[in-house]
Amino acid sequence: MTIAQSGWIEAALLLVMTGLLVGRFRDAMALRRYMRRVRDLASDDRDLTLRLGAQIFRDHPVAHDDPVYIHRVLGPLGGSACDILKHGACCSGKARLLIQCMAQVGISAFQVTLYHREGHAQHCLVQVDLPSGPLIVDPLYGISFVGTSGESMGIVDLQQGAAPVHEPLPGTASLGYPRDPYYDFDYRLTKTANWTRSAPRRLAFWALTVVAGQRASRLRVPAALEHPQGILIAALFVGYMLLALTSHSLEAAGLKSQAPGGDGIVTLEAG
Repeated sequence: MTIAQSGWIEAALLLVMTGLLVGRFRDAMALRRYMRRVRDLASDDRDLTLRLGAQIFRDHPVAHDDPVYIHRVLGPLGGSACDILKHGACCSGKARLLIQCMAQVGISAFQVTLYHREGHAQHCLVQVDLPSGPLIVDPLYGISFVGTSGESMGIVDLQQGAAPVHEPLPGTASLGYPRDPYYDFDYRLTKTANWTRSAPRRLAFWALTVVAGQRASRLRVPAALEHPQGILIAALFVGYMLLALTSHSLEAAGLKSQAPGGDGIVTLEAG
């Protein structure tokens, strides 16, 4: 690769990253507009979370899969906020939308994945960390999880065997999960990601478990990575830095070759 070629590639990467940043900004603006009505009605952060979950439950159709971002090759990254707001989504997409909304107001939230009794990942929810305690919300089925006495509960409680009570979200008449073997969850197996979707994921979780033990099942995905643009920007930035280092090395090598004797030929002068 020549220095000129490297420069063109770097410029192209910068252009693509700029486009992704613009898309990320559009998502942020769309989320703020989407939250405006609910924020005006909410009495506190807990009420805001429940109302947002109810709005996502009511306003967006359920899809078999999340919308694709740009191209199906990028399908594993999930949909953008604008795509989900427009086309609807499955459980993971609706969970992502709630996480992104919470991030807009500075509230920490992350994905929670329920596992079937047979051991495979089955369904996505959201845990929101509030001053009053953790709150688990299912924006696909319009329910929240509480303890048997109405107390807050989070992923740690589920993993320790606590049985959740499903409460309908405000303004909904949700009946919770259907009586069907599909929803035969073992809450003790709950994790923060779908680690059974593919062989590489299973291998990655095994490696994490060796290193971190039980904490591997509670590793939180940062809200920034719930945006496909964020993942792509991070990957492209790494590529940009590698190219910049390569270009610098080529330039240094070119300067060295132009220096006297830099071609490796020894010259003799007559004395």
